[in-house]
Amino acid sequence: SDETLLHRFRGLASMDWITIDEDDLLVPSPPAAAHLSAMPKKTPLNLVSIFGSARQGKSFLMNRLAGGKGCGFKVSNKSDPCTVGIDLCAETKSLDEFSEGAVSNENQINIGFVDAEGQGDRDTSYDARVACPILLASQCVLFNWKDSLQKDR
Repeated sequence: SDETLLHRFRGLASMDWITIDEDDLLVPSPPAAAHLSAMPKKTPLNLVSIFGSARQGKSFLMNRLAGGKGCGFKVSNKSDPCTVGIDLCAETKSLDEFSEGAVSNENQINIGFVDAEGQGDRDTSYDARVACPILLASQCVLFNWKDSLQKDR
């Protein structure tokens, strides 16, 4: 069922959004597509996404950034990755709620949170294929990188 595609963590829910199948094709999950299609058409959705090395706290950071109880992105202190492909928070926040009233929200903008699989565990082609659609769709991209971005490292 579609309910099995939701990730429940601490009572909150996130969902698979995009994965790469055995034929190396990007596959959107039907529940995420239905979730996004059900959103009000005249309400802009600005996505905040995060990228970076595997097992460096991206899901934790996104849960904290979302405020309150977070988004339900799974976190763990073990060496196994928590996110495979791209996950989408099951709930959005209004810009007013997200900014705690510090920003005018005349256009009724909603904020959505996106968590990406960590880069570096697989080949660079896989990493690029997973990242590109979300980089194009996001209004804000966070890079959680603990090392230098220099090419020689």
